[in-house]
Amino acid sequence: MNRTPSPVAAAVLLALLVAVFYPVLFLGQRVAPESLLRAAPPWRAQFGPLSPAPVAAAHAARHLGPRLEAIARDGLALAVWNPLVGGGRGGWLSSPAEGGAPLPLLAAALAQRGWVWTALVTVELSAAYLACLWLLRRQRLAAWPAAAGALIFALSGPVASHLLDWKGSAVALGPLLVLPAFARGVPWRARTAAWAGSLLLAVVCGPPAWPFAAAGAALALLSWRRDAARRRRPAWPAGLTLALAVAAPVLWLERAAAEPGASIFPSGSVVPLHLRDLVAFSPAMARTAQAPPLDTPTMLFLGWPALVLAAAALASPRRREAAPWFGVAAVALAVSLGPIEGKLPHPLLLPAPVAALAVAVLAAFGLERVFRDLAPRAYQVLGAAACLAILASLLPVAVAGLPLAPTGEEPLPSPLAAVAGRGDGRAVGLVGAVPPDSAAVFGVADLRAADLRGEPAYAAALGASADGTLPLPRALDPALARLGGRWLVEPAPLRVTSSAIFAAVDTSDLTLREGPGRLRFAETTIPPGTTRVGFPANAAVVGVLARLPGRTVALRADDTLAGESDAWRWFAVPEEAAGGTLAVQCSAGAAPAELTVAWDGSGLAVVGESGGARVWERRQARPFVYLAPALEPDRPSGGHDPDAVRVPQDLASLALGRGRARIESVRRHPARVEVTVVGETAALLVVQVKYRPRLWRARVNGRPAPTLRADLVWTGIPLPAGRNEVSLAAAFPTWTVTLCLVGVAVGVGLALPWRRA
Repeated sequence: MNRTPSPVAAAVLLALLVAVFYPVLFLGQRVAPESLLRAAPPWRAQFGPLSPAPVAAAHAARHLGPRLEAIARDGLALAVWNPLVGGGRGGWLSSPAEGGAPLPLLAAALAQRGWVWTALVTVELSAAYLACLWLLRRQRLAAWPAAAGALIFALSGPVASHLLDWKGSAVALGPLLVLPAFARGVPWRARTAAWAGSLLLAVVCGPPAWPFAAAGAALALLSWRRDAARRRRPAWPAGLTLALAVAAPVLWLERAAAEPGASIFPSGSVVPLHLRDLVAFSPAMARTAQAPPLDTPTMLFLGWPALVLAAAALASPRRREAAPWFGVAAVALAVSLGPIEGKLPHPLLLPAPVAALAVAVLAAFGLERVFRDLAPRAYQVLGAAACLAILASLLPVAVAGLPLAPTGEEPLPSPLAAVAGRGDGRAVGLVGAVPPDSAAVFGVADLRAADLRGEPAYAAALGASADGTLPLPRALDPALARLGGRWLVEPAPLRVTSSAIFAAVDTSDLTLREGPGRLRFAETTIPPGTTRVGFPANAAVVGVLARLPGRTVALRADDTLAGESDAWRWFAVPEEAAGGTLAVQCSAGAAPAELTVAWDGSGLAVVGESGGARVWERRQARPFVYLAPALEPDRPSGGHDPDAVRVPQDLASLALGRGRARIESVRRHPARVEVTVVGETAALLVVQVKYRPRLWRARVNGRPAPTLRADLVWTGIPLPAGRNEVSLAAAFPTWTVTLCLVGVAVGVGLALPWRRA
């Protein structure tokens, strides 16, 4: 067999990238799943309805997209804790599903704003091609067969269907996990370093990479007898130990940042695969969706050319070398096809990508058989023709789900501009507005998350479904203030919030008395929590005042509810006026003896309209840091006190002082909160950071302090009387960092070449 020069691999990779990114290179386009959010409210009112998006693209816009945008903007600040998603959860270092897979991080670090997705697809395709090429060259395959096999894997259905989600790293880098099985003829220390690197990659890429590691282990076991006959020590046990040592902080953070008792990678629905999917475009991927599923379905498409070449490997003179790959392909396909119930412990372990890799390797062996005994010129021509045929058969399906947008397209306008810089509250979208997680694109914290399967307790407290959707009654429920839901985003054409407010107002009658001049007046106490007060439009009201200690405030007209009925005039009540005295003045000639007053206690007020959305503020929303005025058990046996902080049953009797403590200052950082509290009595400080006692450690006046679960999901810190400097910080245990540093040092020592004395 004549070997082609090394530029063959580079030429095929260049052809692959030019073919995939032809619209980017020559038509002024870029990969932009976030552009699909224009079809969601409130942007739909500005840009008009769009065609429903393919499943993978719609999923990317609402899951990985906001995380990539936040990582590109804030970087290391979001490594341990991300306060912008789902009320706060573990940062990208805690899970590949939170954007912490290697290739998304690389793309976010290298790309300019607006080009992160284009960079990610480029990196994943290149990584899949080069990783498979390296594996094939380690099996002594010539350049053209190796390039063709790598091309098959890079454009295969399992790779293409995950280019836009967090599983893409695991699939693209999967061949590297198999590579140590072919590290023959190298010293034990080098093989140990190879196993350590591949298993570390399996840890940071998550469960989708584990089938590749299993395939590598199976292939290594098949060569165990030969290594045993040569008295070669197996390297994988030491490699596994080294990988676990280096990954100790990540493995610890995965558990510590997760909700206690919940699975890190909860199960989900998987679309069954069928044998016909090997040569036909999967209907699951062709289906369009406005609301994407929680998991992107996997394609199995490989095309007829790849399957024919793989079958040709049966006639290869190197059948014994190809035989293990036939076994890998058969097992992977048997597990992947049909329902997976009872076959796998977890749906994320679906081995369809391993089947694609095995077919790609077999196709390379088959192509080597076809090219045997060819003249050098014919070998070159047929090698290029084979790669072009593979490219033509796989490319249309591989790029079918890539969403493109013009490079000059403006970013989405923020519907939350009205709340920028106005405190630390969290946002909630109404009637599909600002889909879960998408507020993170604009730097605003979202109370919801696009996937709440891993946080059942938080989802129950929020009243949300697994995909973060909040029913309208729950979104308008005043109880949501307990979780810090301050901002409500409503599509501007709709008025569901004002309608709900108007339907819930209470009325009472006031007796008017004669006053000076030709006026009548009445006075009454303003109920706590009153947001606005209304009077009949024909009541000839000439003045509405709120009398507070030491001053009187004239209430301003409020047209928030004007669209609900022409029969009422409304006036806004300032927060500080609650509990004061309402004084109403009416013209004596037109005023009846009694005046009907409508009281709105919703606590909702419009703070602005922008980006096609109307933004409401919930006054009663609890701030990020607050002191508990009273305590009650999680499940009170009697009446419910809306002001009390809920704590576990055995802590409800904790002694607190009333009204004698105050918060002097708050300093917020992504993974640390510092608070100064001054009080004459003991107090309970509540920080709206999810209760993760292993991750978030409290210190009071420099000493470690206990924490407890408060208000269902947040962190409470009991404080003694006096001045307290409180710190709540997310930190790794010392042993995990030490173990990681030792593992890195040992790994570097094993990987570096040693000189014999």
